[in-house]
Order: sequence, then C-alpha cells, then structure tokens
Amino acid sequence: MQICEQALRDIIETSGPVKLVIGGPPCEDLALVNADRTGVKGPKSSLLHIIFVVLDWLTMWQPEQEVHFLVENTARMEDHKQTYIERRLAVAGG
Repeated sequence: MQICEQALRDIIETSGPVKLVIGGPPCEDLALVNADRTGVKGPKSSLLHIIFVVLDWLTMWQPEQEVHFLVENTARMEDHKQTYIERRLAVAGG
C-alpha cells in the first residue's frame, strides 16, 4: 500500500491514533563513502521527505497525540545534511 493522505486518514479512523512512525530511507545519497552523493535532494532520499510529510500530517490531525518516530540512517554524512535532517525531524515531531 502506498501511503497517501487518504490512506493515513483511513488508518486513523479505523485503528485509532498513530503513535509511532518508523522508517529507514536509503543512505546512498547521504553517505560520505559515496562520491556521487546528491544529499537530501537526491532521488534515493525521497523516502526521507515522505517521512517528514507523514509526521506533519499526523501532528496536524492528532494535535493531542504525541507521535514518536524512529528513523535509521547513516551516521557518516556531511554535517550540514545531518543538521538539516535533525532540525526537520524536530519540527515534524512537534
């Protein structure tokens, strides 16, 4: 199932509030070991941005529900890319 706004709303309606989001976007665009890395704007980083959107939707639709997230990715990336991800997750997570 592809996650979209309506699918997520249906999950909340039938199962109750979503409390945890887990993801592991591919790290090829971010990892320092890849000389061709394109960063957070790379095509393989799209899942990372989907996680941001899902967290944004959940915090909008469930303002009283604390949403937790676990996002796994590479620890070895350029500092500014890691800072961007950390800040964006802090905003999305409330």
